[in-house]
Amino acid sequence: MVFATSTQLNLDITKLHSNDKLDALILFLGNIGCGKTKHSTLISNELGSRRISTGDLLRQRGDQPQLDNGKFAPSDLVLSLIIEELSQEQNPQETPTTNSVVVMEGYPRNCDQVQKLLEILNFNFNRLIIFELVCPETEIKNRLARRYAKDGRPDDRSEVVLERINTFNSVTLPGTRELKDSLFSISKSDLKFAWHIINTTQPVNAVAADIETKTITFLAEK
Repeated sequence: MVFATSTQLNLDITKLHSNDKLDALILFLGNIGCGKTKHSTLISNELGSRRISTGDLLRQRGDQPQLDNGKFAPSDLVLSLIIEELSQEQNPQETPTTNSVVVMEGYPRNCDQVQKLLEILNFNFNRLIIFELVCPETEIKNRLARRYAKDGRPDDRSEVVLERINTFNSVTLPGTRELKDSLFSISKSDLKFAWHIINTTQPVNAVAADIETKTITFLAEK
């Protein structure tokens, strides 16, 4: 199976426009093996908020073989999946505070996706908090080697891990820098944001507590 092309994909970001924007996007960035999935899941569960993982969405639609080889999906496809998720009706059982916060990880992965994210923020969110998770590459390799020995995930094979780390350094990291520069340089009177760099070599509970404290403090501010 191959990734879908942009044909017939929903790429209309303007459909997200609403007079009643969502309150906040909690965004997790970082290299592979830094804990984006773990910590985005933990804070999502703690808040009772919706969580969007581009990797999970792609796997659900059957793109597992490409992901197993460490390949990026086409940007148009990923954008379409995010728009579809954000356009879904919110669960009426969730409280207004809960359903107005979205947790997302796995996006953006390149400079083109950064520009699309800025458009999404413009149309759909009032506030943004970013957690940039950092971890030495040696530790990343050790973590994923242990995970491969335990779970046998194809994308944790040593040769795939090296390729994914190289791609992060050459493609994703420049996008992260562009996002930071854009947020700090572009005047957005209607978007409040915070950017936190989190060292995930600390114990998981300590990292989770730090993220939770920073998130709750940020959401409490008006």
